[in-house]
Amino acid sequence: MPHFQYQGPDGKPVRFSIVRRLTAIGASSECHLVLTGDEIAPTHCTLIHEPGRYKLESAQRSTPFFVRGKK
Repeated sequence: MPHFQYQGPDGKPVRFSIVRRLTAIGASSECHLVLTGDEIAPTHCTLIHEPGRYKLESAQRSTPFFVRGKK
C-alpha cells in the first residue's frame, strides 16, 4: 500500500497510509493527516494521486515543504 513518511517531533519516521485520491495535510483537525508545530499551516499542502504518480502541492506560497531536505 502506498504511504507518506515524515519525521515526527521526536525525530523518528512516521508512516501514513495513502488511501484517498486527495489527502489534505496540515494542523487543522479537518485534514486527513494532522501535523503539529508552529510552522505548520491549518492546511499546509495536499498530496494528490494521479494515474501513475503522486503530486505534493503547497496550499499557499507561504507554506513550503521539503522532500528529502530540499524545497
